[in-house]
Amino acid sequence: MANVQRRDWLEPCRLSLQQTRELLAFGVPMALGALLAFAARRWDNLLVSRLFGPGPTGMYNLAYNLADVPAIQVGEQIGDVLLPSFARVEVARRPAVLVRSMALLSLVVFPLAVGLGAVAPTLVATIFDARWRPLAPMLVLLSALSLTRPVGWTVASYLQARQMPRAIFWLEALKLALLVGGILSFGRRSPLWTCVAVGVSFGLHAVASLWVVRQTDHVPLRRSLGCLAPALGACLVMVAAVLLVRTLLASLASVPPVLALTCEVLGGALAYAAGAGLLARSASRELMAKLRDALHRHPLPE
Repeated sequence: MANVQRRDWLEPCRLSLQQTRELLAFGVPMALGALLAFAARRWDNLLVSRLFGPGPTGMYNLAYNLADVPAIQVGEQIGDVLLPSFARVEVARRPAVLVRSMALLSLVVFPLAVGLGAVAPTLVATIFDARWRPLAPMLVLLSALSLTRPVGWTVASYLQARQMPRAIFWLEALKLALLVGGILSFGRRSPLWTCVAVGVSFGLHAVASLWVVRQTDHVPLRRSLGCLAPALGACLVMVAAVLLVRTLLASLASVPPVLALTCEVLGGALAYAAGAGLLARSASRELMAKLRDALHRHPLPE
């Protein structure tokens, strides 16, 4: 504000009914969509508490928060950055930019999500005592959150740049309906089935988001989903490596949990790097080039 002339922000501006309508037409659906997104992240705890009591609810809430770390700390930040990027790109180029963005995003977020689920049993055994062992399968199932939520966020940023707030609202409404319906139907069988219901609802929301892009900008699902396949393939290689390391360590006598966790993480990371280099070679090279450019970029002058 110090660099802006005072009259630019003190000068009175007459309200325009047309501009007010445009602001409300965009802002109200976005605000309602944000409210529904918040409900989708919180109402499941209320339902789990109602169905299973405080003990399973505590484990479920902790597993959810741990599984959500890659999506919140990485995927959400990237989604926020993509919004101005999409807005600045020419309209004709936005679909291609969306596909490329999801391909690069999957290379970063997918290994964090799948890797967390792969090492979940060893991680729980390392950090928690035996009373928390049921947390491990919950964490394995809920790791699907960090696979699908970044896709939904990326598409939401894309639709926001396309001036389609109502589509975002209806997608969030669909996600909440799927979540509540899934938990109250097959999810009520057990806390693990609730975790499945949560993963399914967020996964279907991601697919529905890509379907909206298909309907509006004619991006085929095989293209939008196909750009995620190389990273998923590399993640399968990573999971196989983690399971192999776990099997080898199980044959040894008295391996400390911390050492076992370290070996699984290192083995999975090396396997993923090799798998990504083979299955997603072009996207991996582009991602590394962008990382090098960001690290060597000179800071802006003060």
